[in-house]
Amino acid sequence: MGKWAHDNMMDFGLDHLKQNGQRIIVCQGQPATYNEAITAIPAGKRLGDLGLTPVEFTLSNGATTGRRVTVAAQSVQISYSGTMDHIAIVDDSHSRLLYVWPITASQVVVGGNQVDTPDFDATIADPI
Repeated sequence: MGKWAHDNMMDFGLDHLKQNGQRIIVCQGQPATYNEAITAIPAGKRLGDLGLTPVEFTLSNGATTGRRVTVAAQSVQISYSGTMDHIAIVDDSHSRLLYVWPITASQVVVGGNQVDTPDFDATIADPI
C-alpha cells in the first residue's frame, strides 16, 4: 500500500505561512529565533524589512512534487549596511519566525537604499 496525501493537507501548512507571514526581513546571517530576525545588526540579523499581506503569497503545485507557496519578489528598504544572505518571514502578531531562505548569491547592501528580493518558494513534497 502506497503513501498519499491530499493537496489540502499540504496546503494548510503552506497556507499558515501565507496567512501569518506579516513581514519579510533581509538578514545578514541565518536567524534562529524571531528576536534575532527582527533585531538590527550587529545584535541581531536584520538589515531591512517590509510588511507583507496574503496577496504576496501564491499556493500552487510544486515544481517537481507536492505543493508550494511562492512569495512574490519584493523591493525592501535597507536600514543598515551589510551582507544580505538570508530572507526571513515572521509573524509579528505571535512573535514567531516562520521560515528562512538562504540567498544563493549573497549581496552587499547599503543603508538607505532598496534591494529587490527574488520570488522564492517553500515546498512540501509528496509522501514517498
